[in-house]
Amino acid sequence: MSGDAVLRLSHKQDRFVYDSPGVALYRGAVASGKTYAGAVKTLRRREKYPGTVEIIGGPSWDQMRDGTMRTLARLAPPGWIVYRNDSAHIWRLHNGSELIFRTLDDPDVLRALEAHDLWIDEIALCAGEALDVGLGRIRLSYADPEFRNEAWGTTTPRGTDWTLDVWGREGKPGYPVVHSTIYDNRDNLPDGYIERLEAKYADTPFFAQELLGEYTAFEGLVYPMFDRRTHVQLPPCDLRQCVSVIVGVDWGGIMPTAMVLLGQRASGGIHQYAEYYRPGAELGDIGARLAEWAALAGIPAGRLRVACDGSEPVAISTLRQQYDAFAADKDRATGIKYAAEKLSARQLTVSPECVNTIAEYGEYVWSSRRDAATKVVYRTDTPIDHHADAMDATRYALMALGQYAPMELVTLPSGLQVYA
Repeated sequence: MSGDAVLRLSHKQDRFVYDSPGVALYRGAVASGKTYAGAVKTLRRREKYPGTVEIIGGPSWDQMRDGTMRTLARLAPPGWIVYRNDSAHIWRLHNGSELIFRTLDDPDVLRALEAHDLWIDEIALCAGEALDVGLGRIRLSYADPEFRNEAWGTTTPRGTDWTLDVWGREGKPGYPVVHSTIYDNRDNLPDGYIERLEAKYADTPFFAQELLGEYTAFEGLVYPMFDRRTHVQLPPCDLRQCVSVIVGVDWGGIMPTAMVLLGQRASGGIHQYAEYYRPGAELGDIGARLAEWAALAGIPAGRLRVACDGSEPVAISTLRQQYDAFAADKDRATGIKYAAEKLSARQLTVSPECVNTIAEYGEYVWSSRRDAATKVVYRTDTPIDHHADAMDATRYALMALGQYAPMELVTLPSGLQVYA
């Protein structure tokens, strides 16, 4: 495509873009250029076949907006994107080709669409059904006899996720795999970046996953009872019907700020309705999301309880001006035990769109140490700090649920019933 000269592709990216037909997977480490490769493949095929349509999916709008769409906009040559509809989530290119963006927490959103190609970014965070439904949507024909419908996914593996069953480690007929480590993309990364990640993930089970892009069967899970088939469920009721609503907040920075929205029913069952998960989150963005959640719960902002990591007292004080924000009980052992009891009793479930929380349940492991004398490696009673942002936020919220009286159902003069 025109503009190739400015695109710097590694050997692995080049093979994925130009020589991976069928239903391809780019399985790569963090910063291995997965989304970059998927975007280049998108732009190349839409330029090569004018007037064609591509569906682009991802696990959440935050991920799509901050990753997939931003990368596409950055790589598209000037003048290529001639129309953007941010409500319908459709882009039109200069040659009549179209990009249709959809989040895939509910794969059925694809059933009304038809397209020539499909790209699912961070596909391991989506349900396997997203690929099944998506493949049924790429059925439009094209005048060029060489044209073939194609689909591709880009992702860092999450443990031994469902993509391993579909593609295998090395690919299958019609399902090619390009595997890339962070080292394959060294030329495109800042000096010292890889070394910082090596130090961060040294001696943890995440080194193989995050730096090498390998499937990893995590041992020593904190919540081995968590099962996607059991615990990932649609909301059992409207949030307004819950007797208690709580938000847990784990402050980030370079690591993501994580917030979880939990609702507890009269039966004692707890459901996670939403999550917020963003590195470098601004306090204004956090407050705006809390306002949305208060409205969703049908309660005044000042009655929305927000259990926060107590390490940021200034931020908590700022939030307290509008919300019932407080420093959470950080008793880790008690919080983990309570969460485990709720999971075992199937009284703690998570909405499918909470993809980061779901992923963390499968990656949250006890740390290990090596005995200096015997050299034996053993598990400690302390979880690792990596991939624990949503887990910490969940623990803060669960602990707070047991410490505060539930809301009461109040009938307003208008006859409308709300919790207050």
